[in-house]
Amino acid sequence: MSKKKFSSIDQETKNQFQASSKKIQEIIFENKKSKGFNIKNIPLEFCFTHGELAEAFEAWRKKKNNLGEELGDVAIYVFGLASILKIDLGEEILKKIEKNKKRKIIFGKIKTIKGNYMYSSLVEKQLPEEVEIKAKVSFNGLKEIKRKILALGAKMIEKEEEEDIYYTSSHNDFIKSKECLRIREKGGELEITYKGPTTEKMKSVKQFWKSEININVPIHQKKDTEEMLRNLGFKEIIRVFKKRELFLFGEQKIFIDFVKKAGFFVEIEKKVSNKKERKNALRENFKTLLNLGIKESDVVNMPYRDLVIEATKKK
Repeated sequence: MSKKKFSSIDQETKNQFQASSKKIQEIIFENKKSKGFNIKNIPLEFCFTHGELAEAFEAWRKKKNNLGEELGDVAIYVFGLASILKIDLGEEILKKIEKNKKRKIIFGKIKTIKGNYMYSSLVEKQLPEEVEIKAKVSFNGLKEIKRKILALGAKMIEKEEEEDIYYTSSHNDFIKSKECLRIREKGGELEITYKGPTTEKMKSVKQFWKSEININVPIHQKKDTEEMLRNLGFKEIIRVFKKRELFLFGEQKIFIDFVKKAGFFVEIEKKVSNKKERKNALRENFKTLLNLGIKESDVVNMPYRDLVIEATKKK
């Protein structure tokens, strides 16, 4: 039996669903109000909702025949809570459906000194690889490089600052394997990123093509995230502070970076989804680099993490 592929929800269905759910919210709220049920104590209402969900689980666990009714109670409490909080739940459900189309679930295992931890997480879909090349440049040459970037037809997109916290562990030396585990803070947002090892082929061509797993984390949980990684046996090794200017040139991104303790760099990257596109990107990245007047001898095959570590040791 073939799997049915569901198409997007048409606008008419969306309108009908949103109107119906809004009416249901109104009915549930009016019923709570007329019966003297709670409509003001938000924490208490969350507790009631949690209790109904627990009852539904118990009905499922014990194979009771009232599971549907219990799930109905859960839905009523959720709709009621949305009404109290003045949230249009129908609209939020439709927005969430669209958002989830762009996400995938990741299952995996993290090996730590305290044992194996299984995890699952929803992450935004990523193109399989980002092909990138970077070169060290001088401060005096930045003005001319920027002029050439704009002369190519590239557009200035934004200026941004990033702070990256890089980790390693006693059970897996990420410096040696050239893997990447980091927390990045940028523009009031936070994400955890993992990139796989650097291969010998990457080193030989001085370009990198790695898949990324990115997990978004609320910015207020930065300290909690750091503590979680420490408790899992990961150790902070370096913090990298970076100021960058982003230019868009077709499908390529061109960055002018100032990396604290390491200096100025130009980085060019392009997203690809297969080996053929990777091959073309390797050629295009190198060509763009040369068009900016940057020599092949200026290309570096080390990540910013390692460059900052190296610079720190010298001091």
